[in-house]
Amino acid sequence: MLATTFAIAMAIAVVFGLALLIIIGHGNTVASASGGGPSSGIPAGYGSLNHPKGPCGNAGQAPCAAVDPGWFQVASVSPADVARAITGGREYLSMQGRFGYVSVDTPALVHAYNAHTGNSYYDDDHWVVSVRDASGMRCGIFDFVYDRAHQRMRFSSYGVITSLDTHARLAFPYIPSSIAIH
Repeated sequence: MLATTFAIAMAIAVVFGLALLIIIGHGNTVASASGGGPSSGIPAGYGSLNHPKGPCGNAGQAPCAAVDPGWFQVASVSPADVARAITGGREYLSMQGRFGYVSVDTPALVHAYNAHTGNSYYDDDHWVVSVRDASGMRCGIFDFVYDRAHQRMRFSSYGVITSLDTHARLAFPYIPSSIAIH
């Protein structure tokens, strides 16, 4: 009896809700719902119909500034040169105060899988390096995309390693190279 009463009450509530939506929906017109149209007296801005999108790069506008993907040069592929480039980079320095690392381990070069996607993140190799805090505990790991053809890198990501992580006491890569090759 209780289940039947509850089901009938729910059905009535749904029908009442739909009726309310229909009544309210007919009260507005399409013109007033679109707002900001030509009849509203508000001038069209960027992103409106038949108006240039953005403040640059369109006909009659200044060209857009080039996007800076953050590439920086690396002297050579030696891990020591890569470590020097990383520790002198803006990402490393800007995040150091927040995450408390004081040194880097030896960077490891991770080769791309030959995906050929046209996206440098997937097509280029990566340099990966873990960082340590003042107590010597690993507290994070950096990933940099490496453009071998132009001998440059760019920041990709940083992952926090907590003391509870089983890898906190291990250097990257976490497995021996013979197992990784296999």
